[in-house]
Amino acid sequence: MNYIILDWTVSDICRRKEKFCFFVFLTLWDKEISRQIGRFDSVEQAEDAKAAAIEELQQKNFAVYGDTSVKEFYRYWLEEVKKPDLAYQSYYAYRNCVCRYIIPQYGRLKMENLMKVHILNMYQKVYKYSPAVAKNLKTVLSTSIKYAERNGYIGYDLITGLKWKKAIPRALNIQNKKALTIEELKEFVAAAKESDIYLPVLFAALMGLRRNEIIGLKYSDVDFVKRQITIRRQLGVDSKRSKGDLPAKEYTKQEVNLKTPASFRRLELPDIVFETILEERTKYEKQRSRKRKYFQDSDYICCSSYGRPRSGGYLWKKLDKFLQEKNLERITWRNLRTTYTTVILKAGYSLAAVSRTLGHTNKEFTADTYVVLPHITEGYVLNVDEWIK
Repeated sequence: MNYIILDWTVSDICRRKEKFCFFVFLTLWDKEISRQIGRFDSVEQAEDAKAAAIEELQQKNFAVYGDTSVKEFYRYWLEEVKKPDLAYQSYYAYRNCVCRYIIPQYGRLKMENLMKVHILNMYQKVYKYSPAVAKNLKTVLSTSIKYAERNGYIGYDLITGLKWKKAIPRALNIQNKKALTIEELKEFVAAAKESDIYLPVLFAALMGLRRNEIIGLKYSDVDFVKRQITIRRQLGVDSKRSKGDLPAKEYTKQEVNLKTPASFRRLELPDIVFETILEERTKYEKQRSRKRKYFQDSDYICCSSYGRPRSGGYLWKKLDKFLQEKNLERITWRNLRTTYTTVILKAGYSLAAVSRTLGHTNKEFTADTYVVLPHITEGYVLNVDEWIK
């Protein structure tokens, strides 16, 4: 535990407003705390609770801040503890679990009265509604409860031993994934060649980059000698800043940390991607020369004609418009990343190597989230620059 009880005493049973209670006086390393325990109807009930509190103090399982409500704890944990370290999307996934499920169901409960059955019932209820949301809820509950135990909000481990259902059954997960075949990808890339999203499509489909990583790439990230590129940032919303801190057009284009430490990686550039970067650089220099007075020289590879960074929403809209114009089946940027993963696994690359390329921390997540099994039943020799010609 991160808190330390140096000394403690427990008072006699006393009567307050027709109820019975007792006090626990705690000396911590940095302060002293007094806790009133209970509003019992009888002396017997108060004596039983007092005996239980003394046992918890002796065994060092007493919840120093156990009188904090679940609502108060989770608001503090989310905003003060987790928000500074969470990416924008992760923060809102956590907040969704806290505000839609945890607080409405158990917000009035005191932390010291929270039990394993509460946690499991909440999880199972959400699981029936959405296995995907239940997966996020499990992460939130596990992380928050462990924090609560370490910091004196609860006295016992309420997570270990819980029998969680698998959050997303494999069959369901596969149904929600989509990857293009080699032939479909050839046609898609060829159709995109004259569009505004050609280079972003190449980055996603041939290198497996995330959408927000693509818009965060700069020419300074490219090693033009070794033909490599380093993924070191993404653009998005910084959860630590509010909309009033920045102009509206800059709010969704802030440079933020990558999703995980594993997302920082150096990748080889396929010839066609490298050549397209060179072409874009030539256009960039021409625009900078022509629009010198208004050009924003921020070095972004995927930028406007005035050098301004793009947003993730811009790429979404452009992809949808492109698909409609070409009368193509709707796919997403995530589908292109799934296609890349499936194709290179089919080519014989190891799952561990593919996982590192995608910026994942473990290969099991890669397999569950980005691999479409029916597409990799046959062997295939991969030559990126050949199969897209």
